[in-house]
Amino acid sequence: MSSMELEVKILNIDKENIVNKITNAGGKYISSSKQYLCVYDLMYINQRYYADLYELNNEILESRKDIVLAKIKNLFYEVDQLIDSDDVELLNKNFKISNLLEMFTFDKERVLDDVKKAGIKTLRITDDKESKHDIVHNWLEIKDYVDSLGV
Repeated sequence: MSSMELEVKILNIDKENIVNKITNAGGKYISSSKQYLCVYDLMYINQRYYADLYELNNEILESRKDIVLAKIKNLFYEVDQLIDSDDVELLNKNFKISNLLEMFTFDKERVLDDVKKAGIKTLRITDDKESKHDIVHNWLEIKDYVDSLGV
């Protein structure tokens, strides 16, 4: 991922010490003013993803599930804007896709088959009765399944 921004906050500032350093370095006092700072606490992408997944799995109304799925797709679109050429090359090499949104078009049984062939246990969340993989219907069943593995 590229274009990451980090912010540092400095607390307990000794104003006189900083003013002295600036004036000793040749700085000249011009005027005083007040600066206003607006702070927004935005969730990280992974927090938004987990929140949307929780909402998707606990929503009763089908129309609301469509809205949440659209939110997840938009989240994937946002991540796609951050990936660089190395990430695109990795997606092409491993998954034959050029962006994350294409994952929504995967044949889920085929993907799980490939994962199972690699020796990894597979679990499918579905209402379908037929699958070559262990089936669960919600996140609580996933927890119970993982607990049963002794992980």
